[in-house]
Amino acid sequence: MSMNALQRLLIIAATLLVANTAWAHPNSSLVDHQLAFFSGLLHPLTGPDHLLVMLAVGLWARFHSRHVWLAPALFVCSMAVGFVASALSGILPDPEIMIAMSVLIMGLLLGQQHIKLGRLMWPMLLSFGLFHGMAHGLEADATARTGFMLGMLLCTCGLHLAGSLLGRSLMRLNHALLIQRVSGWSMALFGVSLLAPFVWTVAA
Repeated sequence: MSMNALQRLLIIAATLLVANTAWAHPNSSLVDHQLAFFSGLLHPLTGPDHLLVMLAVGLWARFHSRHVWLAPALFVCSMAVGFVASALSGILPDPEIMIAMSVLIMGLLLGQQHIKLGRLMWPMLLSFGLFHGMAHGLEADATARTGFMLGMLLCTCGLHLAGSLLGRSLMRLNHALLIQRVSGWSMALFGVSLLAPFVWTVAA
């Protein structure tokens, strides 16, 4: 990779730090009942928190898991469980702190090669998936939930696959480790920015 290309990539990564911190969790009234599947399909692309975590799971699986498909499959299944549990109960606990934590932790895992969680990684992925699913469970009423959920899960699978393919491409580059670290730390700092309002509220 040329230095110009590397510089452009670093600039793109840096922009994550100043990205809008809007959450990808709009009100249920925004979900079109007749286009529920397509609303769900596009939904994960509308906010940086969900988008980054989905890509990061695929990247992490490519770099650190013997079975590349296992981490994405666990995440998607737990996300479906969280979605259904939230939708059926009608209760939406505040999952935003856990979602922000997932951005931070996945960024750290990508940015630091020496961080090894071992088997602890699997319950963490399970909990992250649950909370991401719960955050979306009440965004469509009963007539639109199934289509919305299927579209959202399909897009999530696509983002996991994109992250995995991106990881495979990075392995072939001369500056792969540097790119991985810059991307991971940028994501981690973005996670810190998402957590800052909660910390400020507690401190106040």
